[in-house]
Amino acid sequence: MKAESPILPDWRWGTAEGCRELDRILDRRLTLREKIQWLEEAEDLTLTLAAQRARMKEAAAAKGKPLDKA
Repeated sequence: MKAESPILPDWRWGTAEGCRELDRILDRRLTLREKIQWLEEAEDLTLTLAAQRARMKEAAAAKGKPLDKA
């Protein structure tokens, strides 16, 4: 992360607009390499969760208890 002045907490970040503002502030501080790393980690997490969900469905089907679709 680029060295800049510290980000002071703000109560507005608890709102939808404030959250987007905080995201924009943090995005400006990330380097391209950090953004790519974040995207790769998010993709890994998504794939891991999908594989786990598939294993749970298979285990439930083997026991004869299909999982509810949500």
